[in-house]
Amino acid sequence: MSNELSQLMNEKVREPTLKIFMKTIVEQRAEIMNMLGGLNQRMEQLSIDVNEYTIQMLDQPTPE
Repeated sequence: MSNELSQLMNEKVREPTLKIFMKTIVEQRAEIMNMLGGLNQRMEQLSIDVNEYTIQMLDQPTPE
């Protein structure tokens, strides 16, 4: 009986801990996805900027 009670208590402790852990994982995943979205936008803008700069440089007359 003591073993069954101990096992029941362990399960009761584990269940909320697991729920907290899963909630934390979901929250952190959302934050990471937001950060990745921001990084993706920044990389796209940098790519556009580099392309525009390259076009400007190619349009410059070459010194002789």
